[in-house]
Amino acid sequence: MKLARTASVLLLALLALATPLTASAGAVTEQLAGDVRRVLDALSDPKLKANPDGRRQALRAITREVFDLPEMAARSLGQHWQRRNERERERFVSLMGPLVESHLLLLESAAGTAIEYVGESVHGERALVRTRAAGTGGRPMTLDYRLVRRGDRWQVYDVLVDDVSLIDNYRAQFQKVIRTASYDELVRKLSAIE
Repeated sequence: MKLARTASVLLLALLALATPLTASAGAVTEQLAGDVRRVLDALSDPKLKANPDGRRQALRAITREVFDLPEMAARSLGQHWQRRNERERERFVSLMGPLVESHLLLLESAAGTAIEYVGESVHGERALVRTRAAGTGGRPMTLDYRLVRRGDRWQVYDVLVDDVSLIDNYRAQFQKVIRTASYDELVRKLSAIE
């Protein structure tokens, strides 16, 4: 699997939120930026750096709050989600957390990026936060965050970088492993990240 490419997409997307909000940011954007700030604070905390287990636990707790891992798992597996029994689904959701966490660790050495919050739209229980940032070589890059309301919080279930979806990327990689090997092989590969 080409998880490095997926990691780059997630890294760029989360890095963009590390910069201050503009005055026109809406409630969803403010919550999301606050959540990302918590991730960055956990990564830069000297006490947590000295305690890898504590740091991992802190990141795990934040990840479970910020990302809708069950939604990400279902969308990433696509048609294969329906074929899984409840125990298999629970196991797959548990594997999404470490995958996302491994990408968050890449943020540690990243500096803030200038970001413009273009807008936020909310449609019932779904929201989209649109942003623009300077990409590689100063080329503008769009970052769109898809969120779903879960209780009183908004959780990320997909990130689009220049219209390329993180979930679509995961799905393509997962489908390839399932097609060329098996679902069990995909679980084995993802388990290696834990």
